[in-house]
Formats: sequence, structure tokens, C-alpha cells
Amino acid sequence: MTAPLPVSTAHARLLGAAFDTMSTGLVLVGAPPAVGKTCLSLNLAAHFAAHLGESVLYFSPASPREVILARLAKNLTPDGETTDVARVADLPLVVLDSPTPSSAELLEAATTYVAQHGQPGLVLVNDLQSLRPGKEGLTGLASAIDIMADMRGISKVCDAPLVLFSQLAEGKGVSAAIREQADRVVTVQMSTEDPTFKVLAVSYADPPEPEDGVAYELALARSTGVLALR
Repeated sequence: MTAPLPVSTAHARLLGAAFDTMSTGLVLVGAPPAVGKTCLSLNLAAHFAAHLGESVLYFSPASPREVILARLAKNLTPDGETTDVARVADLPLVVLDSPTPSSAELLEAATTYVAQHGQPGLVLVNDLQSLRPGKEGLTGLASAIDIMADMRGISKVCDAPLVLFSQLAEGKGVSAAIREQADRVVTVQMSTEDPTFKVLAVSYADPPEPEDGVAYELALARSTGVLALR
């Protein structure tokens, strides 16, 4: 069983105590469009690969691999001055992309990765809402349940925490079905507009933390996308 991974203070404030309490499982990070889900996912990838030396498997259903690597390179430079993908070539990071993939295809890719490279320390899926269900013909709640079943399969195969980034609406329906099958649900909202930072309000929907369920504010630097405490 993979040991829980240490996280920086900033990332701990995003994820809560998730990595202190579980070595595998699903952490769902939900946010409206344009809040910075991809930036947050890249921050996690950079932190674990570049600073902790942990291997990271990053699925990008909506953005090409080259775009993700270029943004990651920008994320790793102090002033965001480069998008040279060579900067990330030596990181223990594998980015897998595929146009409109199914959740079953991601599970198959994760299984192949483990067979060839061993189990990663962390798995990230950006744009969960871009996935198709693994079984053809499913829609609505059945589609969501099928996708989340495959996501849990990925976490088990990799024996690692799986962090999912998705647009989530409040209320019932598909979003509720996705939430119910996650081990931790983190919601992120834009708090204030700032010319230098995107200030984000983070709350833990399930399980709540602290007493009122509202946790911290984070700041994403607009020039680099780097996460900072607020």
C-alpha cells in the first residue's frame, strides 16, 4: 500500500487532510469555468514531480499534451518566462492525452502505465466532464456512475490517490452522483478580482473541515499560475 504523500502548506489547504488520511481514493475538486482548475492541477503535478520527486500520471482529456507541458514549464519558472517543454523532460511525470476519451480508455492506459513503469505516487485527471462513459449508450446518472467506477479502478490499479478536476453544479442529478462516489469533495470559487492574483475560496463539502466547512483562501498568480497562500 502506498504511504500517504506529504503536501506543501498551500496544497494541503487545497486538499484538506485528504493525503493524511488515505493512501488511495478519489478527491474531487469542483469549480466553475475559468476559475483555474487546470492551474490547480498543474500546481499539484509540479509539486509532486519537481519538489517531492514522486511520479505523477496526468490525464488530459481536453487539452493536448504539448499545451499541458508548456503550461507546466511556465508554472515551474519564477516569472513564467518560458514555455519550453524541455524544462519538464526530466521530471517523473507522464502526460497522456486523447481526443474525447472514455473512462475505460483511461483505465486501460493506467493499467498499461503500471505494467511498464510501476505504480505512480499520484494520478490527476483534468476536465473530468470531458470524459465519455466506458460503456456505450449510457447517459445521465448511469454515465456518471460508470465514469466514477472506472476512476476508482484507476486509483486501485495505481495504488495511489486520484485527484479529479471538474465543473460541478449544485443540486441533484449527475453532479450529485459524482459527488457521492468521491472520498473527498473540494469546491473552489472565485473570491475577489485582483490584477495580480486570482483569489480563490476553498471549501470542503465532504467531509466538512473545519467546523463550518469553509476552509481557506488561495491565490493563483496570473502571470505564472503558481499557487500561493493568502
